[in-house]
Amino acid sequence: MKEAGYRFIGGSDLINKWNRTLGVLALSLTLMALVGCPAKNGNPLNPAGSVLTYKVGIISNNSAKLGGQVMGPSGIISNNSAKIISNNSAKYRTSAYDVKGVDNAIVYLTSPDEEFYTDTDGKVLFAVTDANGNYHFDKAPGGVPVIVTVVGANDRRLVGFRKPLKDNRQTEQKIDVSLATTFMTELLRSQAKDQGLSMGDFFSEPKLSHIVDLTQTLLDEGKLGTIDVEKGLPDLAIRNIPKLRNDYLMAFATQKDSELSLAWSDLLKQKFLIVTSIPTGLNGGNGVSVTTDDAGNIYYSATSDTGASIVRIAPTGASFDLLGGTTDNTRWLNRSLLFGNSPWWGINYPRGLTYYNNELYFCDLNNAFLAKIPNPKSSDQVTPPDWSGDELPESFYNSSFTEAVPNPLDDLVWEGATYSWLNFNKVCSLGEYYKSADDFRTLEKLPLFGLADFAIADDSIYLCDSKKNVILEYDRNSKAYSVLAGKSGQRGFSGDGGPADQALLNGPYDIALQNGALYFTDISNQRIRKIDLSTKLISTVVGNSNPADKVGDVLKGGYAGDGGPATSALLAYPHKFLFDADGNMFLSDSDNQRIRKVDKNGVITTIAGMDPLDPNAVSGDGLAKWVTLGEIQGLALDKDGNLLMADARTGALRKLWLSNLK
Repeated sequence: MKEAGYRFIGGSDLINKWNRTLGVLALSLTLMALVGCPAKNGNPLNPAGSVLTYKVGIISNNSAKLGGQVMGPSGIISNNSAKIISNNSAKYRTSAYDVKGVDNAIVYLTSPDEEFYTDTDGKVLFAVTDANGNYHFDKAPGGVPVIVTVVGANDRRLVGFRKPLKDNRQTEQKIDVSLATTFMTELLRSQAKDQGLSMGDFFSEPKLSHIVDLTQTLLDEGKLGTIDVEKGLPDLAIRNIPKLRNDYLMAFATQKDSELSLAWSDLLKQKFLIVTSIPTGLNGGNGVSVTTDDAGNIYYSATSDTGASIVRIAPTGASFDLLGGTTDNTRWLNRSLLFGNSPWWGINYPRGLTYYNNELYFCDLNNAFLAKIPNPKSSDQVTPPDWSGDELPESFYNSSFTEAVPNPLDDLVWEGATYSWLNFNKVCSLGEYYKSADDFRTLEKLPLFGLADFAIADDSIYLCDSKKNVILEYDRNSKAYSVLAGKSGQRGFSGDGGPADQALLNGPYDIALQNGALYFTDISNQRIRKIDLSTKLISTVVGNSNPADKVGDVLKGGYAGDGGPATSALLAYPHKFLFDADGNMFLSDSDNQRIRKVDKNGVITTIAGMDPLDPNAVSGDGLAKWVTLGEIQGLALDKDGNLLMADARTGALRKLWLSNLK
């Protein structure tokens, strides 16, 4: 005589995971064949002819009756094509969604480890809901957590997760399934997996019940998720689960002190790190740079086909144009120039936005100049300032580096003395600046050729030339300049441990001062390097691409190293980085489309961004590890310690809510 009990068979995400084993595949096909078709109560779900190749084990000697009701959107009902809602349905209630008992849907049971429960004969435990959405099992797991999964028409899924309150044999248990339990369980499933755990590791009946009730309140108020206008319901298709749980998360996670946020944090013992978008007031364009001031204003620059812009975004969210991409309102830069040539037709690629001593500095990568806006907080339109200051002597412009790079545009045929934005963009994309057909400074006479970034100190300004592969130091007192790092016109990787001015750089792009050192991204060497300003010695602090493994002059990048030393990690074109008040470094690993963090102990981790091809990835706002990022070129910290990100591929300004973790 067989011992009373039940078994489990492995297999999670029933419909999606086709390649687990032949047994799971056969079981999935059997269930899918039943979805949306009338089924008769009492027919056993027996995957006859399949080979169950995975381990089968007895979970418990207890068995119990289990039942409940499945309440869902009317559109999930497989045999109700007219989507008619019956007012006499069991437990019918009015909310922001039309709900009723889900008729004719398959119900099966799994453990928190997502293994199917079976009886002692290996038959999967399943039931089919009646017209009112009720289901019933004569025997089911007793005294352990149970996940109840409901598969309805068109591969739609509802899920419930509760622990049976009784564990005596044949004691009736009740687990109702609804939209609220579905949102809660799907988010819990993903968060458990993210921590390498199962849903059962977070079990707490009072906490789960409280979260379900709060989630139901969101549903009743119509605040949860994107509504299908035609059907009036959230998309419950299995393929849409990543979006469904992300919509749920974003309905409450931006309010870190809300009751639901606090309830989830209490259950998971961690807080949600999310990404949201910030309106800029610009119509399209590609994000380039971002910074903030002491009053909470955000300054953001972007480029587009019609020019470049710098806007101020007030704490209220209102935006104001400081500079547009037109000739008329950027001519004033002729009088506000610090270093480089006068861009008489406007700005092209404004990088390095820096708020310093009540002035907003920026550089132009393609025009090779550094300029400033004297009063960026002004509510008036920017006017030509009466400014004089750190202008370099004429000898600076006439000086040649020891080794000059040939002018790439010597053979360019000019069509006239003035040029449209289209011509301007075309010229600058080749890497040289010209004022007119008859007046231009060749590369040999122009120290600043590709001014990618700068850093301002009390006595010096550091200038990063990404095209000459050098970093210059300009002494603000003596008006003299010198080469701090790199050899002009030479690119490569060498010099770590030695003098910075003898090292080879390859596309230095971003620089920052921190604790007596100058850090910079060496993009084509896939590294972040550091120059000790007291010893002038150079070293690598993040990245470890093999100097012998390269394509042309560019070292091969990669994505690896999380959880280990930053000096052993692989990066792919790190564009921008910064330090917070605690000394942690945040960097844009741009071609990996991630934001990574290097803590004070030198350990690197990924904190935002996901492979766009990952089925769990979501576009737009969402959990930081789920969102897809583009090419983040600008980073800044706002007054609350959140990380602002300027995206050059998507044209979005986004916020990583680091303050939620505090």
